[in-house]
This record gives sequence, structure tokens and C-alpha cells, in this order.
Amino acid sequence: MRSSLRLVAVLGIAGLFASAGCGGDDPPRPGAGLGGTAGITPSLKPLEPTTVPVEGDFDECGLVDITDLAAVMGVDTLYVTSREMLPEADGGRLAGCSYFTEDVPGIVGMTINTVAGTDRQRFFAPFRERQAESQTNFGDYSEVVAYEAGSVHFRELRAIQGTTGVHVKYTYNDSPGGMPKLETQQLAQVLGATMLSVLKKLPNDLAIADGTPEGPCAGVDLAQASRVLGDELTAARTVLGSAGAVNCQFAGDDANLGIVVITDPARVRSMRAPAELVTVADLGEGALVRIQDNDEAQGPLEATVNLADRVLLLIADYGSAAGTVSTPRPEDVELVRTITRAMAG
Repeated sequence: MRSSLRLVAVLGIAGLFASAGCGGDDPPRPGAGLGGTAGITPSLKPLEPTTVPVEGDFDECGLVDITDLAAVMGVDTLYVTSREMLPEADGGRLAGCSYFTEDVPGIVGMTINTVAGTDRQRFFAPFRERQAESQTNFGDYSEVVAYEAGSVHFRELRAIQGTTGVHVKYTYNDSPGGMPKLETQQLAQVLGATMLSVLKKLPNDLAIADGTPEGPCAGVDLAQASRVLGDELTAARTVLGSAGAVNCQFAGDDANLGIVVITDPARVRSMRAPAELVTVADLGEGALVRIQDNDEAQGPLEATVNLADRVLLLIADYGSAAGTVSTPRPEDVELVRTITRAMAG
């Protein structure tokens, strides 16, 4: 019962909240292709890990060098802002790493996902409703697509090599700041060189570990969250930022939970829940807890919790065992409350 508003596979929790009302029903526009990527020799080197390591040999954030990637994009620097592991996605087990131009966990601009144990039909299924353009330069088969959601623009290249799928997605917004809008050839270089580098570095037998929550994320009561969301949350990823900022991602086969703590003062001011929208006055300094509308499926649980000098953002997709939830239940509010206690210390 995963929502079409799937959080970090698209924008990350904070980005999702920031883009609310952007008109996500806009029709997809055809991609412009990756002309000019043929013959690219990638110069990207292995990334030195900058986030909490995951047990096992595979590191989803270790497939490109972050400094070289920033140089290809024409930005001063990039930060790892999100990690994700989904036991069931795109036909296999997915591990993702996302980057942004600021050290703000939860806000993402470029994402590299790898999917182990998939096949061509299941891996490219999300592109069936898009006007995708096939490519011959990457892996056994690849497709590229461009689409918009209001002021947010998505450019994605997918490739499959054996039973491993890779998608490289670049996201930017019309508003100032954040990821730059790249010209067609530069965007082709970014997506193409990154994809070639990732395919070159993939192990022959890709094994993706469930992971263990770290830092404040380790204080989240996953038994409670699993009961409320209707699915056992078995996978975990953590990104720790500066000044107490953090991004926690948890997932099961059918449900997922994302938590972001924002500490940057400017973003805290802009992302606080307005007083007139507060639905739970005694949660932090006031919280907005709601079920997001979704015409096609069960909408996700969303929460914005105002705290003294920070904001906690939560979004969770329910599992099928949770049934239909149209308004926040007492157990949903209690889940947000206990998570806030754990994350706020």
C-alpha cells in the first residue's frame, strides 16, 4: 500500500512538505533524451563514505566520488542527505543514497538507487505511464524520462544489468536555491557519467543489508510503529547532520516510516506548522497531524511538530493490515508523540 507520494525516493520528507500544493497531478512531459552521452568516459571515483556505515560489503553511498559528482554538476559541494533501504521495491531489494547542495538531512536533489534481484519487466514498470525514451548506452537496457510536478522537475535514467537495476534521478525546483537547473548536455553528462560509474562498480552478487538505526534513530520504538502502520519495519538507514539534524528511514515489505529533524534556523522558520493548522496543541509546541489525500490508494500519515528550535517532520505509508485510515487515529497521534520524545531527547 505504498503511497504515490513515496518520500525519499522522490523528494525526501522535507522536500515533500516544502512542495505541498505544487500540483502533483500535472501530466508527464516527454524526456529530451540523453543525446551526447555515447562515448562518455566517467571520471567519477569511489565515494569516501560520509554517513553512518551499513554492515556488509555494499555501501549505497559509495558508488561515486562526491567531490567529482559536485564538479560535474557545477556546484561547490554536495552532502549525503538521505539513505534508504526498501525490502520490496521495483521488483527487488532497493538501497538508495541521496545528495543535496546543503547539509540538510531529508532534502534531496540527486538520488542513486540500486535494486537487487529484479528483472526488466518489474524494474521499468514505473515508467509505463511515462513517455520514456529507450537508450542503448547503459547496461543491458535503459530508459530515460522527464516529468514535472508543478514547480518541481524530475529527470531520471534507469538501467538494468543482469538482475540489478539502477536509477539515477536529478530533481530541481523553479524556486531559488537548491539544485541548479542544468542545460541538456550538462544534465546528460551528470546522469550518463554517474550511471556508467555505478554500473562499473556494482558487485557481481549484490547483497543489500537491512541495516541498523543509529544515533537518535535507534530510540524509535519500531515495535509500536510496526503495530500502528500494519507491517513489521525491518530495514533502517540513518543520516546524521550538523546541530542535531537527522534523517531516519525505516521500511517493511508494505509500509515505511521517515523522520527528519530540521535544525537550520531559516528552514525551521519556514517549515513550522502555522498556528491555525495545528491539530494537536499539546504535542511539542503544537503539531499538524493529518492523513494526506490520495485518490488512488491509502494516503500517508504526515506530521509537522513544532519544537523550540527545530521542526520534526514525519511521513509514513501504511501496510495493508492497517486497513483504511481516513483521519488520524489516537494510536497515530501517540506514535508521533513517542517518536518526538525519542528524537527530541
